[in-house]
Amino acid sequence: MAMTDFYNDLHDLNQIDWHIMRSMYWHDTEDDPDRKRRRQAEFLVYGFVPIHLLVAVAVKSSEWESKVKQIVLPYGYEGSVVIRPDWYF
Repeated sequence: MAMTDFYNDLHDLNQIDWHIMRSMYWHDTEDDPDRKRRRQAEFLVYGFVPIHLLVAVAVKSSEWESKVKQIVLPYGYEGSVVIRPDWYF
């Protein structure tokens, strides 16, 4: 973690390794022993995110799809709730 940098400005999104973020497999390799750390970077939000800013919510199963749809219903959420069982949760 000593190598990790922290950012709080949207202008710094270019600091994310987008190639690794889009990769299905992102384990460390002999050629690149730092892949896992870079891939596990998080986009954290402190306190509050207006629900209308969310384009989609990904869930693992139809059971969770139903639960999430019920949660967002009272808030007028217009984005998608999509099932992605093959994503890492």
